[in-house]
Amino acid sequence: MRDGSSRVFLDTQARYYSLRLSPDGRYIAATDYPGMLRIWDFRSGQRVKWRAHSDEKKDRPPATIAFMPDGKGLVTGSWDKTLKYWDVSSLEVAQEETLKQKEILTFHGHTVRSLQVPSLFFLTHIEPVFLALYVQDVVRGVTISPDGRWVISASSDLTMRIWDSRTGVQQCEVKGHKDDIWWVDFSTAGHYFASGGNDERVAIWKCETI
Repeated sequence: MRDGSSRVFLDTQARYYSLRLSPDGRYIAATDYPGMLRIWDFRSGQRVKWRAHSDEKKDRPPATIAFMPDGKGLVTGSWDKTLKYWDVSSLEVAQEETLKQKEILTFHGHTVRSLQVPSLFFLTHIEPVFLALYVQDVVRGVTISPDGRWVISASSDLTMRIWDSRTGVQQCEVKGHKDDIWWVDFSTAGHYFASGGNDERVAIWKCETI
């Protein structure tokens, strides 16, 4: 930009997979190989990084990332079939360094087989949600409700799962896609969320009561 406000953060060793800006614009978070999470302070350009996930192949980056609405935490999801909540409220990006961060919560729902009927959501314009047996698989998408209360994950196991962000407890499963689900996102008001994947459809879901 002509006003000099643009910046380039260069790391010749990195291959970025997913990227998000914090709501206040202070931090830039990106996922990188192998299982790394990198965070830059936009103003200073300084960066910290840590190993966020590890899977059997040990060379893949976290697949998805989302900041909490208040910017004090973020959630990552990956090929190890888990989501992890990280507290970045006291993060100091003063120098480039590798940290040994510990996640606050780990969400394990996509790592186990389960049989549940979702009761809090219904699908608009696509067939209703029925009882089904889902297998565990990679977490490819994550979104957080505008009030920060709920986390929704999307997976190649054909499910989306709704979590309480404060406890990490799974609230329900949602099924409606017939192939890998890659993306999920809340509406600004939090009354709906949308999902999409390899089955050539975009689904709109209405949140009833939580």
